[in-house]
Amino acid sequence: MAALAVLGTEFLRARSHFIREFPFLLEWAVVTVVIAGVLLGNRLILLILMVDPPVLGLSILQFLATSLAYPLTVLFSKYALGVSKITPAELNR
Repeated sequence: MAALAVLGTEFLRARSHFIREFPFLLEWAVVTVVIAGVLLGNRLILLILMVDPPVLGLSILQFLATSLAYPLTVLFSKYALGVSKITPAELNR
């Protein structure tokens, strides 16, 4: 699972210059699709290795909790920590 999380994070990082310009809802959708891919990839690997995967309901609950935590994390980062998107002028520094 950790390796898949790293792959998902690197996928998003490699496309960050495109995602940076998306409106928040589209950014959230992209992140949610990557989270779903990581969870489905984990289940697929467990099935290939013939390991009993967790109950589907728990995986769906994990997916929903993680996806719903993303906007809360963004709000916390923006308002409590003062993190903001990088402007193109700041990118060239």
